[in-house]
Amino acid sequence: DEDGRWSFRFRKWDSVTKSQFYFKNGKTCYIFKGGVKGQEICIYIYRNPKGTREEKNEYFLTDVFDLYSFSVVD
Repeated sequence: DEDGRWSFRFRKWDSVTKSQFYFKNGKTCYIFKGGVKGQEICIYIYRNPKGTREEKNEYFLTDVFDLYSFSVVD
């Protein structure tokens, strides 16, 4: 949205998170609202050259938990 908030669903945990994302030192960062609340998580996002929207793997991201594939949904 206009405030920089993104919503994303973790299929692994079947949960939806809405956080404000920002950029810091070449990474995309957000404040994690689950688990350790208030913890800043900074991630790298990579384009998957073989990914497709249908397969929901256009991008990869890594964080302290795992490697995820995803696609953007409007």
